[in-house]
Amino acid sequence: MTKQLEPLAPDEALEMYLQHRESELSKESQRKQRQRLRSFLRFCETEDITNLNDLGGRDLHRYRLWRKQGNEYYDSVKTTTVRANLATLRTFLGFCESIDAVESGMKTKVKLPESEDETLTDFLEADRAEEILEHLDRFDYASVRHVTFAIMWRTAARAGSVRALDLEDFDPEEPCLMFRHRPETDTPLKNKSRGERHVSVDSYYAQVIQDYIEN
Repeated sequence: MTKQLEPLAPDEALEMYLQHRESELSKESQRKQRQRLRSFLRFCETEDITNLNDLGGRDLHRYRLWRKQGNEYYDSVKTTTVRANLATLRTFLGFCESIDAVESGMKTKVKLPESEDETLTDFLEADRAEEILEHLDRFDYASVRHVTFAIMWRTAARAGSVRALDLEDFDPEEPCLMFRHRPETDTPLKNKSRGERHVSVDSYYAQVIQDYIEN
């Protein structure tokens, strides 16, 4: 039996979604969720989608291209940014399914683009990563796995690149991490010297790294 949908405007759905997740997300995560979904609301405006009941798979496909290629509201973005936006959209549409605002199975119609790195076969969704970081921030602060996960998620560095980091590769003044190719110490980078780079670290996780080093 087909479920009867109840009309709901995209902006109203967003507020309901954020209210629903308020107790489980930090203020920063809520801000990021709103920011990612704001582009979807803008797309709905341009496509004159005022009722989520009318949303279909072709709309989601057009949104993916609209976000990736850029438009009058947003510049073109990298594939990783599109994936993060679409992963959040999936979660949002899952909530919308639960309140009868979109057809059942709508979230599965959100197709994540292939990664620019062909060696990647699995993808950690942005929402899940933020939840993991929040847990580590609270219950396993400045531990090896906290620092490792934070670096990998915030810098998109490969596991091998993180393994290659030495204590002196962290500059707390910048703050930044310096990835270096050192085959003589069995810590090479995949792209060798071409993979050497400086990567900025935000102030919060710079402090996490510093606390790990000191303690």
